[in-house]
Amino acid sequence: MTKRAGWLLACCLGLLVHTACSDEGTPVEAVQSGQPERSAPERPKDRNAAALGAALGALDTCALLGKGKSEPGRRACSVTGGDNETVEVKVGEWPPRKRWSALPIELAGKRAYQLRHQLSHLPMGCSMAAPLSFRIVVEFEYRHVSFGPEQEDHCARLRGVAEDGMRRLIAIPGMDGFLFAPEENDTGALGACVHLDEPGAAEECEPARPVRVPEKVDRLLALGSADPNVACAAFAGAVRRLHGTSLKPVVHRGICHFVQAGHRVQLDAGFGVLDSSPAECGTPAERFRDRAETTLGGRPAVTFRTRAGSSYHLCVSPHGDLRRAGTVSFGVTVLGERGVQTLSEPALPEREADKAHAVVAHMLAEHAR
Repeated sequence: MTKRAGWLLACCLGLLVHTACSDEGTPVEAVQSGQPERSAPERPKDRNAAALGAALGALDTCALLGKGKSEPGRRACSVTGGDNETVEVKVGEWPPRKRWSALPIELAGKRAYQLRHQLSHLPMGCSMAAPLSFRIVVEFEYRHVSFGPEQEDHCARLRGVAEDGMRRLIAIPGMDGFLFAPEENDTGALGACVHLDEPGAAEECEPARPVRVPEKVDRLLALGSADPNVACAAFAGAVRRLHGTSLKPVVHRGICHFVQAGHRVQLDAGFGVLDSSPAECGTPAERFRDRAETTLGGRPAVTFRTRAGSSYHLCVSPHGDLRRAGTVSFGVTVLGERGVQTLSEPALPEREADKAHAVVAHMLAEHAR
């Protein structure tokens, strides 16, 4: 570890006791948010697992399809028709990240999700799932592969079956209490965190809280690397200017994310101050492509894309030296259509890369003087 990296590590450790370091290593008072300390928001409570388990133990899924009784506790039941058409109802897991990818809908007045299954542009099936808890759902699925010139609407075919099945489920004594109202929180995620596609987001993510942005670049890097809320506050104005008000800031595992309800684009922002430098961004080459060194707002920067091409990232040196520790990082990822499950990832349009450059340039001009 270099001498400079050593004092930077000490600087970050000092943040734990609300101190920061100047570029010369002199302790200075950390910028406070000006807001009273707030405890972590209280997360919604999940359905009672024991009660749900008992109810599912008595559930006959075949009854939801209008078939004769089979046996209680059966977790799946299917009906096969002509031309290899299959309708199935099953009880299974749809954790928050799977719900994130699905389109919210209503079934019989209850919260549900819809997911079209496609192979390239070929429709394969459709699922509609109604949550019973933060992880468990009752799912209706229609599967049929047609190679004809007219592509059928699998979800339209499934809709009536799912609506009827939900009405039968609601009529079962005790089951209605496990289903969710259309606007009820069914993942446990707080606020806009429901729109973040990251592991553990439903349990750990929090909406960004307002903080003051430090006036000097060294303090911005030091405090921003310790508190992702600083990155959210620093980038908020530039994001609004270039993307409008649909993107909301949240923090998760040390990173600031800007997310939106439509799930078409996600922005990530942060500051780094320890051993890593902008020169290391975009490596190793096996994971990234199109790495280039450039300038942004008069400062050296590195740009690169993920191998799939759906994400574009920038690493900027606010000190004017790519090999010096201290990085302003920003990334944009474009996401596929919500409610459509396919194997391909969308390619990031050049206009989104241009917006990313503009966002970072605005932030640097405003806060990294």
